[in-house]
Amino acid sequence: MKHVDKSVFDILTPMHRDHSHRGGRLNPSFAKLSMFQYYPGTWDKVMFLDVDTLALADFSDLFEMDSPFKIHTWATTDQKEGVFGNMLWMKIEDMRRIFGLPTQTIPGTNSSFQVMELGQYAESIYEDALAAYYLFESEFSSRDLYMHWGRKTRGAILPDELFFNVALAKKEGYDGWKPILFHTNADGDLRPMDEYVKEGKRFIGYWGDKGYNSTKSRLTYDLLAKKYTGQRQKVDRLLGQKFVNFN
Repeated sequence: MKHVDKSVFDILTPMHRDHSHRGGRLNPSFAKLSMFQYYPGTWDKVMFLDVDTLALADFSDLFEMDSPFKIHTWATTDQKEGVFGNMLWMKIEDMRRIFGLPTQTIPGTNSSFQVMELGQYAESIYEDALAAYYLFESEFSSRDLYMHWGRKTRGAILPDELFFNVALAKKEGYDGWKPILFHTNADGDLRPMDEYVKEGKRFIGYWGDKGYNSTKSRLTYDLLAKKYTGQRQKVDRLLGQKFVNFN
């Protein structure tokens, strides 16, 4: 963290290596699943954003939204069989078999954006997601996935969203509420920022490696990575690990 511009943060908490590494190397998926213990216990609500995210507009109103569910992310819950339409990590039949989800509707989430009320409910989501991760890591491999991170199946990083999906499926009545709108590469090239604001989109998500995002999108992200971390090459290597392949 010595190259990070600390002036843009009010609080900057280093993550312990035991929570950010698996098998001796950085594992962003496991780090995200371990994040709950780093949220300040004195806070009422927290928003989690992936590092490959650019805020477009004020998002403070997202903290004011309320529902029976204490953790929210972009999600759909119309996945009943086959492969997720929007999150292709694993076939639903395999999820039901491996994680013991015989009847629940299984959400397909994007964990890059989370708003949560701190407390027992949100904490249990993270606990159940970690338990699912450990189960899969100990008894299965990335060959059991429909898609995996990394160009090689051997040693591929396991996707955290798969395990968040499992944890949310175990919460009765989770409805896939969608509070956060964002632009992705699938929406086409970048447009003027005021257009996003009018549409209620607060963020741009930069996912995948250089081959996935457009040149303009990559340039924007590269400039931000260089400005605030001074470590663009390391950022690029990390994105290379996140490259998605089909089994």
